[in-house]
Amino acid sequence: MTDQQQVRTTDALPGWESAREATDADGTTTRVQVRHALGSHLRDTYPVGALDLELQVAAGSGAGLAAVLEALFAEQPDRRRIVAAIRPEDEAGSALAREAGMHGVVEVDLPEGGAAVLWVAEAARVAAQSTAVDDLPQT
Repeated sequence: MTDQQQVRTTDALPGWESAREATDADGTTTRVQVRHALGSHLRDTYPVGALDLELQVAAGSGAGLAAVLEALFAEQPDRRRIVAAIRPEDEAGSALAREAGMHGVVEVDLPEGGAAVLWVAEAARVAAQSTAVDDLPQT
């Protein structure tokens, strides 16, 4: 994270626990709403971890979102993943998540109706684990 991308805590919108923002060198400000996924509308859409966070990105850049993700993982070293539910038709939101290093993992039905793609950022220690069947512990 560069000095131009210092992450600040700001006022959260109703229904969100906190908010973060980062400003790029070119003046682009990325604003992100944050809440624990376990208490959100996503809790029944995927196997939620106790420390997982859900994000909503209002505007910004991939670099700004990446800085916010880095800061959120640093705040809680045991955190495994951070997710954002982005509607399939939201091409700008998907591009922003992709630029920040997030991965579109699965399309889910939302409890309030409609569908969203879950974009996921995983902690480096989680992403480094092998997913090959041969590497799984044997029982």
